[in-house]
Amino acid sequence: FPSHDMAMASRVSPVIVFFHQGFSPYLAFALQQARFSQPSARILLLGDATNRIRGLDYEHRISPPGSERRNKFLDCYRHFHPGNLKDERRCIERWLILADFLEKEPLPEFLFLDSDMLLFQDLRDYPSAWRDWDAAGAPLFYSFCHFFRGDLPVRFADWIVNQYRNQGTMERWSTHRTFRSVLHRPASD
Repeated sequence: FPSHDMAMASRVSPVIVFFHQGFSPYLAFALQQARFSQPSARILLLGDATNRIRGLDYEHRISPPGSERRNKFLDCYRHFHPGNLKDERRCIERWLILADFLEKEPLPEFLFLDSDMLLFQDLRDYPSAWRDWDAAGAPLFYSFCHFFRGDLPVRFADWIVNQYRNQGTMERWSTHRTFRSVLHRPASD
């Protein structure tokens, strides 16, 4: 029954990797819902010492300490967003943390989610539909990304650092931010 075996193999639950720093009460609900909707999946939380939750069926991994790549990024990071520095920088830095993790624990294929994602649908059917792509995600919904090549986050993390280290890119981003700030400035009376 080779065709049956191939059909079953294509319905294997993807490895699910959540990312979260610090403790938030909703985290236990996200992990539990992932287990409920994906009973056979390997579920990992790439977190820190403050968010280990006992009694749930998942693997907790402490984010690797600052790597050379992350230190380079932190040394050259410029904050262009009007939001909170720590939160906005972490949105970018999570890709570097994921890359550091994958260099230590390679995953050939996985689903990477923010910790505020609740999974309600069985995901086993999706990877076969996405098989022609290196990665898949939801447009304008950046907290959901499925990778078919584990080296992509590492390459993406290196690209991020190279962008922040490139003075020409920083000048263009700064000009763009200044232009947008002028356009969105409240009218004066």
